[in-house]
Amino acid sequence: MDHAIGPRLDSTFQVYLLGNPRVTEAEVVTLAASRRAGPQALESVAQDDRWIARYSVKLSLANNPATPVCIALGLLPYRFRARARGSG
Repeated sequence: MDHAIGPRLDSTFQVYLLGNPRVTEAEVVTLAASRRAGPQALESVAQDDRWIARYSVKLSLANNPATPVCIALGLLPYRFRARARGSG
């Protein structure tokens, strides 16, 4: 999915890719951590039960400055928990 995060592809396409059943957790984490990901794509990741249930996805969204504020605020406990463990 790295090629889908690039500046040439819009959020709509990134959201479309998230619906692909072959997308892996690693690819979603890459998208969730990318500063080039569009806000619509990051919101879609956060609203998808399949992905937001995964700690690595939550942490990537929480640490991404491009994540919309309304989503990032809800994920702050995961960011602080990771720092307390020494991994962030």
